[in-house]
Amino acid sequence: MSSPDERRMYDWSLAREGNTEKFIWPYEVDVSELQKGDPPPQEPEDVGPTRLVGYFLLAWILLAIVLSIGLNL
Repeated sequence: MSSPDERRMYDWSLAREGNTEKFIWPYEVDVSELQKGDPPPQEPEDVGPTRLVGYFLLAWILLAIVLSIGLNL
């Protein structure tokens, strides 16, 4: 193979022969690398900012409902 892209496409075609029911992107296949051992542990996700945005939106909706009821009376 004259380039890494050609090698990757060749590896992809070999991977497709073995498993035709599942589509695999060419750049997801790399038979030249073997995984060794367990993957490194992942860091826990920081859910604080997401939780704050959720609480803000909930408060905004509740305020809108209360003001809508209050101003229509």
